[in-house]
Amino acid sequence: MAAQRKCAKQCRALAAWSKTQPMQTALNIVMIIASVLLIALILMQTKGSSFSGAFGGDAGSINRTRRGVEKTLFQFTIGTAAVYVLLAIASSFLV
Repeated sequence: MAAQRKCAKQCRALAAWSKTQPMQTALNIVMIIASVLLIALILMQTKGSSFSGAFGGDAGSINRTRRGVEKTLFQFTIGTAAVYVLLAIASSFLV
């Protein structure tokens, strides 16, 4: 009788695991795609802002406004980063 209860508990745990496993795998694949896209978007940003601008070496690039494609790329990068953070939070709840 005790062996049957133990088997029933293990079977329920296995059934619950098998239901979340495909979702976790799909979420991991989407996170990999989002991370590669985020890396590509960051690398496509304008090369004008370097470390010298961060330390005050080039004051002209600090007050630059983004226009056109550069602005769209910047906003898309922020959106992709937000989606990646949400995916990471969702992934932590499935584990």
